[in-house]
Amino acid sequence: MNEVDEMILRSSVSRRAFMGGLSATGAAVLLAAGGGSSNKTPASSGNVSTASSGSTGSTSTSSTPSSGGSTVGSPVSSAAASTASSGGGEAKQGGEIIIGTLGEAQTVNPFVANESESNWRVKMLFDQFVRLDPASFAPKPSIAKSWQISNLTFTFTLQDGVKFSDGSDLTADDVAFTIKGILAKQTASPRATRFLTIKGGKEYNGGTADDVPGITVSDPKTLAIELTEPDASFLINMSYVSPAPKATKTMLSPGWTRPARQASSSAIGMEAAEVLP
Repeated sequence: MNEVDEMILRSSVSRRAFMGGLSATGAAVLLAAGGGSSNKTPASSGNVSTASSGSTGSTSTSSTPSSGGSTVGSPVSSAAASTASSGGGEAKQGGEIIIGTLGEAQTVNPFVANESESNWRVKMLFDQFVRLDPASFAPKPSIAKSWQISNLTFTFTLQDGVKFSDGSDLTADDVAFTIKGILAKQTASPRATRFLTIKGGKEYNGGTADDVPGITVSDPKTLAIELTEPDASFLINMSYVSPAPKATKTMLSPGWTRPARQASSSAIGMEAAEVLP
């Protein structure tokens, strides 16, 4: 499943969940309004209070059943009351987030992830080099701040201040290392086919070349990639590049996906337990 299909699937699941919650809320409101039972309590036997809000003319009414049982309130008003009583508070560093997903992931290794759950988790742990606009699916900046296209050459400029979780800078060398790691024959990455139009990519992927001449680094913030032919999907495919640190030397060694080796251009720091491939 490609990234576009994955985004559409997650959107449809979210819509189903929302409509289900809306139906449940509507049912609760109807039950509260209609009594939810054939045994109706006359208005005279209950305690009814009406409060005026001055010139606005709005009123609020609450009723208490004449015999045992409980009163079902509006979920909206209950939530508002809960929020008001909590009084807010200051945000705290750390903690846990529990997220429901569609299934289990095969891996969180950004070099070999190739199904929806793995891809989603990789994007949660590693920033993408290029992102896709959720409305138009057009490529937009992420770790790559900008790019220029000249014939078959794409020159990327990296954002300032992007670091791995251990505090080390993310550079163009790390991006080049990641792309070559995806292309490397020994990696056997399902993502490799997305980058075979890079000059020398096919030879490197086939094991007949020791390097990829189409990938060049001119300085820590600049990466140039030359293609062998026009490729309309190239920038979209760059969204599958989640840079890993070149300092790890190999992308397949156990433990390289530890939090200290994850990169983010945001203020989020990964302090979770180690996650192995």
